[in-house]
Amino acid sequence: MDRFIDFNSNPVLGNGIYMADVEAHTFDGTLYLYGTSEGGARIISTKDMKTFTDHGMAVTADDVKWKKTSAVWAPECAYRNGIYYLYYSLPSGECGVSVSKNPYGPFENSVQIDGMTGIDPAVLIDDDGQAYIYYGQCNSALVAKLNADMISIDKESITSTFNAYDYQYHEGISVRKIEGKYYFVYTDTSRHGAMPVCQGYSVSEHPMYGFKYKGVLIDNFGCDPKSWNNHGCIECFNGKWYIFYHCSTDNCCEKRQLFVEELKMDEKGDFSEAEMTSSGMFGEIAATERIPASLACILCGNVRKSFCENAEHKFVLSEIKEGDTAEYKYIAFNGETHFTVKTKSIKDGRVELYVDGKYHGCVMIKKSEEFRSFGSEIKPLFGKHKIELRFFGTPGWGNFDMMERLALSEIVFG
Repeated sequence: MDRFIDFNSNPVLGNGIYMADVEAHTFDGTLYLYGTSEGGARIISTKDMKTFTDHGMAVTADDVKWKKTSAVWAPECAYRNGIYYLYYSLPSGECGVSVSKNPYGPFENSVQIDGMTGIDPAVLIDDDGQAYIYYGQCNSALVAKLNADMISIDKESITSTFNAYDYQYHEGISVRKIEGKYYFVYTDTSRHGAMPVCQGYSVSEHPMYGFKYKGVLIDNFGCDPKSWNNHGCIECFNGKWYIFYHCSTDNCCEKRQLFVEELKMDEKGDFSEAEMTSSGMFGEIAATERIPASLACILCGNVRKSFCENAEHKFVLSEIKEGDTAEYKYIAFNGETHFTVKTKSIKDGRVELYVDGKYHGCVMIKKSEEFRSFGSEIKPLFGKHKIELRFFGTPGWGNFDMMERLALSEIVFG
């Protein structure tokens, strides 16, 4: 795949692929990621969480013959008796399943799951062999027993797992069994005026009821002006727990990128909340890298990440206005004393640098129709830090010339 970024960071697939609603499963030592991409179900795999293989689209709307649909959403995969089952939902609320002999496909023979209405299917095969399928949105968090064929449900078993309001539930179910307990991960509305931008979790000793709300796992609020949704999963791979989630780009609900963070579990089996970062599961980004501006993990104001064909990394920060900010977590320094930004703008302005919330320098920029580099000297920096950029027009008494339509391509420390 074309990453357009030559080091590991978030988004984990670089700027080459939009992928949301990811379910991650380990099959034969390889981690497979199943997600919504380009209106269909896409599959990505990795053996080391550093190098990723794109297996392409597993199921698209054209593969669904039993229902006219514009898209396929939120795929989930389960394995039983030599067959891999790929589950997915349609915008109209029905769910389907396709089968393959391989975890990477091709998946074929799409059929509807009769009696099941609700998006974002998640499947768990319990230790006794009984399979369960979870699904639903808003006021509906449902579970049913899957029959032995894995493509039909026991309609009499359909159960509401919990009251959606009390559990901050919105959609995006994912289920894991850990040390005998059932972990129910889902889009959580407990923050930001009930916006569904968190992933939270509840735990039970039974797969169908008795869940206890435990809290937030990740919060993607601030990733984009259109932060609106968060659907992913948790998975243990090579001895470490990770949380997979997505972030919006380009002020758009549909253009979402895959992010990953490492999760920490305590001795009681509880997870601590992970922080949304630019460096992701890799911990830090070396200041010696030419850092794409689009790696900002938190944006404030009008600024957003946008596709730009002429930019080296294919994404820039665009539509920047006076007072907008962009944060990068985390950058590792080793004595760098120079700060450079690559911008284009219809007006002069300045970019202020803050390190862990404290002012650390400023770069004056000139209007330019093409991307140009502007830099300044700064005091030496050492160690791992949060970097924040703040954008302003030119200073001066009575000068109200606001910044607008500024674009930032990359930042460089040296």
